[in-house]
Amino acid sequence: MLIVPAIDIIDGKCVRLTKGNFSSKKIYSQDPIRVAQNFEKLGAQMLHIVDLDGARIGRPKNMNLILRLRKAIKIPIEVGGGIREFSIAAQYLTKGIDRIVVGTQAIENPLFLKKLIKKFGAERIKVSIDIRGGRLAIRGWQQTSGYDLESFLSKLKSFGIEEIIVTDINRDGMLTKPNFSLLKKIQKRGFTVIASGGISDLQSIKKLQSMGITGAILGKALYEGKIRLSVILRQAQDDAKSDLTKRIIPCLDVKNGRVVKGVNFENLRDAGDPVELGKKYAEEGADELIFLDISASREGRKTMVEMVKRVAKEIFIPFTVGGGIQTVEDIRALLQAGADKIAINTTAVKNPDLILQASKKFGSQCIVVAIDVKNGSRVNDGLVYIKGGSEKTKLDVLQWAKKAARLGAGEILLTSMDADGTKRGFDLPLLQKISRAVKIPVIASGGAGSLKDFKNAFIKGKADAALAASLFHYGIFSIKQVKEYLKSFNIPVRL
Repeated sequence: MLIVPAIDIIDGKCVRLTKGNFSSKKIYSQDPIRVAQNFEKLGAQMLHIVDLDGARIGRPKNMNLILRLRKAIKIPIEVGGGIREFSIAAQYLTKGIDRIVVGTQAIENPLFLKKLIKKFGAERIKVSIDIRGGRLAIRGWQQTSGYDLESFLSKLKSFGIEEIIVTDINRDGMLTKPNFSLLKKIQKRGFTVIASGGISDLQSIKKLQSMGITGAILGKALYEGKIRLSVILRQAQDDAKSDLTKRIIPCLDVKNGRVVKGVNFENLRDAGDPVELGKKYAEEGADELIFLDISASREGRKTMVEMVKRVAKEIFIPFTVGGGIQTVEDIRALLQAGADKIAINTTAVKNPDLILQASKKFGSQCIVVAIDVKNGSRVNDGLVYIKGGSEKTKLDVLQWAKKAARLGAGEILLTSMDADGTKRGFDLPLLQKISRAVKIPVIASGGAGSLKDFKNAFIKGKADAALAASLFHYGIFSIKQVKEYLKSFNIPVRL
């Protein structure tokens, strides 16, 4: 995730506001150029410059200073504030500014935005969406627009805008937390999101990164010393190198709104409320969560969208939802409700084209193909089951996994029904066979009973993630215990 320091300028000075209130102005430096040079020296890869005078009066006031700043550093910069005329935008873009940021004029005059894109390309134009109380703010955040957010996003999509800077004004400068729900909502519309406002600690940055946010603009937290740029950049660098990091994923099997767990998909017993358990696991350090409505396909009903909305409001780590999903519209509804990924099983088998359609529509990263299998360790006799494990197919697990990957699945959730709930360990031969056969991540599921089982899943089974349910639900092990154990064997995990 790109970490972008912000330099806001009023009367030639580096300042910060609180909630966009100009009367709250606090001066941090008389020399924005020196501030920019210092950020570059610390390792920043880009700077976000805002002419706050320009944003308020509607035309740049600090352009000459910004252009001198451009010449003083080598890293890219993006500039916003008062860019409401084509000639002003052209002046910035032809004099060395890498990207411009437009807000007010993009909302009030979409044709202005369209003209800029046609002339300079969408990659050099960024749109800033600034929200106060659910409404779009304009003119230096001093007014609110009557534009509806959803219709504005649709307009941006039609223009080819893919990346948006999103700011919750009520959190800007408050050193609290970003508005994760707002960011996720805009992500679900298919935009790449850069977060701004309220980012005040490393934990918030990690949450943003886990959500797939591609950039974070930092201001007051840097100037007030709440977080150090060098520390954040080093952490981001470490995370970038940890693509091989192994994930620990609690699985919550849901039936009638409650989490349940059984053995070999049978003899289910209550394990708690899905939202409360999900919150608990997120706080304990789970990398992701998976919610499966285990009887939806068997009973011919759809996954509970309302439960997904509840989860999305309370939990800010990625989560996957599956069960009873039959169409692209079902997938869209769940993603819009707040899910990060969708797991499909029965319908994927019956209609493999759904994998292709969904991956093209929403991206492979959103689509998980769940495969339930019996006798999976046998080379030629591992058969796929559907409808919550109640119906056998003639599909060979290896061939089906390869086909799912070819069609665009982003991950495979591989469950050994023979091992499920037994606590005798993952089916390692099955895991190894599938992990070596496909190039997409494989999640091991079914059989976790000891810390050693997790280690074996990664070392012997070559899995990318390991899923467990009853071990976590009934407090046999905590997520922290599992990760610390794996770390002791030099297996890369996020602690």
